[in-house]
Amino acid sequence: MSVESLYASTEPQSTVGDALAQLKRRVDHIVQESIANVEQVHGPNTFWEVEACGHTITPVIGDEGSRYVARYIASVLVLIKFTTQATHD
Repeated sequence: MSVESLYASTEPQSTVGDALAQLKRRVDHIVQESIANVEQVHGPNTFWEVEACGHTITPVIGDEGSRYVARYIASVLVLIKFTTQATHD
């Protein structure tokens, strides 16, 4: 079994929902890319499991001209566990 840890975060977004939507897109892309890389090396008989280990939504204050506005950054740490099954021909 192999374990890969991945970290993803967003750009500051105007709402929590926007931050989570951007994070979902980034995580989906990173996980798909990682799985494709492992399957390219080990073949299609690779089983995998994805588990979120920690996540945060961090409010940050930004300066927009003469006023301060809240922005939100979402981040997540993901573990991907890979197991290759031997084939019997």
